[in-house]
Amino acid sequence: MFEISEFELFSREKWSDMVYNKDRLKVKQKLITIGKQVITNLGESGADLQMETGSEYPAIWNKRKVDRLELVFIRPVEERKLLSKAFSREIPMAVSVQNPSDIYMNISLGLIIDKDGIKVGIQIPWLAFADRETLNNIVSDTLQFSELVNIVNQSTEISFVSPSLSIPCSSISSEILKNSLEQLSSGTTDDYRVSLGFFRIFSIAECSSENIFDEITHVLSSLISLFKFLSWTSVRDRIGVKGLIVQIEKTLQKEKEDREQEELKKQEIKTQAAKPADKPIVKPAEKPAAKPAERSNPRPQSNTYRQSRPNSPEKTQQKPQTQVDNKKKTQPKQPKNPFSVGDSVIIRDGLLMGKKGKITSISGNKCTVDIGNLQATFDISGISIAK
Repeated sequence: MFEISEFELFSREKWSDMVYNKDRLKVKQKLITIGKQVITNLGESGADLQMETGSEYPAIWNKRKVDRLELVFIRPVEERKLLSKAFSREIPMAVSVQNPSDIYMNISLGLIIDKDGIKVGIQIPWLAFADRETLNNIVSDTLQFSELVNIVNQSTEISFVSPSLSIPCSSISSEILKNSLEQLSSGTTDDYRVSLGFFRIFSIAECSSENIFDEITHVLSSLISLFKFLSWTSVRDRIGVKGLIVQIEKTLQKEKEDREQEELKKQEIKTQAAKPADKPIVKPAEKPAAKPAERSNPRPQSNTYRQSRPNSPEKTQQKPQTQVDNKKKTQPKQPKNPFSVGDSVIIRDGLLMGKKGKITSISGNKCTVDIGNLQATFDISGISIAK
C-alpha cells in the first residue's frame, strides 16, 4: 500500500528538491512491483508491450521538477523508432531540445502517481501523433465508434479525462471526443506531457488500502483490449505511416542535394575571387628621338679638367638573413581521449546536464553523443562514463 507522505513528495514544496530522490525511488519500486504483476496478464493477452518508468530526480526533461511519476507499458522499440521517423518534424524545436521521453510520444497503458492520488488507465499524449490520428479515425467512423463505446463500457468506474474535462465513460459522445482531440492537437510547449485518455482514479485514501496493488492490477488487465483497439500498429495502419516515411526521405534527399549545390556555388565564388585580375598589357608610346640642341654661341673649351667627384663610400654589404627554422613548433600535448564509440555516457554540464546517451563518433577531444532523438557534440571534459 501507499503512505500519505509518499504523495507529498510530488507537491510544489518538494518536487524540485534532490533530497527526496531516495524517497521517490522507493515509490518507483512499488510501481515496478505492480508492473511485474501486470506483465503476466499482458503476455497471456498477446500484447507485445515493454515496461518503462519515469524519472524520480529533477532533470532537464522534466523541467527540474518531479511533480508525478509514471509506470507504463508502451509499444516495442522498433515501432517507436518507425513512428519517430515519420513524425519527428511535427515536434516543435522548443520541445525537441527538452528530449522528451518515449512515455510522452506513444499511447501507453499504466499508472501515474502525483500529489492527488493515482490515475490508472490509458493515456494518449499530445506528441503521440499516430495514436491521436488513429483515435480521430475511430471517432469519425460510426461502426468503429460504436465498437469503442462497447469496449469502454465493459470496464467499470472508468472516466474519460482530457485537459478540460473529466466525465464518466457512459457520457462520452463522438462530439466530445472530437472536441477533445482538436484541443489536444494544439499542444503546448510549456508542458508537452498534456494528454487525454481513459482512467480509473484512486484517491489518496483508497491508495492507503492494503489490497490497492491488486485493485490496480485488475484495472490495468481489464483495459488491455481497449488499449489494443486504440493503438496504432504497423499491421493495422490506418494513417499510412510508411508512405509518410517515404515522402520524408524524398524531402530530406532533396534538401541535401540543394545544400550541396549551394555549397558548390559558394566554393566557385571563392575560387573566382582568389584569382588575380587579368590586366591588359599596354605598350608604352614610342617617343621620337630628341635632336641635340644647337648652341648659338658655343663656349670655348677650357683647358682645366673638371674635378672628379670623390668616390662614394662602398655600400655596406648586407649580411645574409639567418635562415628561419622551418621546424614546426612543438605543440602542447592534448589530453588523451578516454572514450570509445559505443560508450554510454552522462552529460556533466550545459542544458542537457544529467542526461544519458551513447557515443556515436569521436574527433580529437570532441565526442558526438546520441541522446534519444537528439544528437549533440561535447568536449571530453563535459561528459563522463555512465555508471
